[in-house]
Amino acid sequence: MSIMLAQWALESDYGKSELATQANNYTGHKTTGWSGEVYLKDTIEDDGKGNKYIAKSEPFRKYASPDDWAKAHASWLQRLPEVYAKAINAKTVEEQAGALQGTYATDTNYKKKLLDIIERDNLKRYDTAEGAGSVTNKWTAETLLKHVFGTETILSNMFNGTAGARGSDPEGAIIHNDYGRANGKGYLSWLATARTPHTKKAELGFAHYYIDRMFNVRVEHTYNKAYHGGDSYANSRLLGYEVNESLSTTDAEFIQNEEAVFIQVAEDLLFYNLPINRKTVRLHKEFSSTSCPHRSWELHVGKGQPDTQA
Repeated sequence: MSIMLAQWALESDYGKSELATQANNYTGHKTTGWSGEVYLKDTIEDDGKGNKYIAKSEPFRKYASPDDWAKAHASWLQRLPEVYAKAINAKTVEEQAGALQGTYATDTNYKKKLLDIIERDNLKRYDTAEGAGSVTNKWTAETLLKHVFGTETILSNMFNGTAGARGSDPEGAIIHNDYGRANGKGYLSWLATARTPHTKKAELGFAHYYIDRMFNVRVEHTYNKAYHGGDSYANSRLLGYEVNESLSTTDAEFIQNEEAVFIQVAEDLLFYNLPINRKTVRLHKEFSSTSCPHRSWELHVGKGQPDTQA
């Protein structure tokens, strides 16, 4: 398992590469023996002697989902047992990494790169049956955010039932833009005074999460209500997620903040066995007279565009 995770980290830049985002292909699977969709891209190759060259419009497998890639990669070595015999029969992680160099990858530093990642990220903990099971079931949003963005997760839950318990599972999520400049850690101190828990100040508004590429901060348990929707249904039935730094960062960094929010929204909805669609992922402006999520709207829909579902 540690080898597979290291390959994912190395070859997809922790899920951020073009091939990963456009083709759900996290380890550079080529199209040999493939009858599915194809994704063409230029790639840097190694001739096996350390000399680099650019291969134009190389065909790669385009997977329908990350799960499809994971299933294919888990059985990848067994497809060509004669080529990968040493890797299949390796007794140690180090031996397997060495066996993949020159067979799976032409990179003459492939072994070292994999082992460096395994050591740095402590990936051998997933090589036990218990550890492998935790990865196989799913990586948590906390783990993904840490690997993709280097995000620190802070579960303060400071409001602790300020708006009351929900009494049943949530029915979806609301995406907000903070209309502020702070990151998640900054909101911890701001909320403590400006929205003091268990006081009237809290009714001025707070969401469940305040998230950006640096901090994933949860200030209320998902089984409790929050004052975030401007509507009784939204406050009691939906989870609130603030995309931080809407007034203080670049478009590129703000989009990263959005992505960090989406990872957490996805995990929470899946945890509560909810589908992910327009009925479960909502916008603040659907429930109250507001421009929120103002910056997301301007970036992805257009400034001044009408409030239609399309």
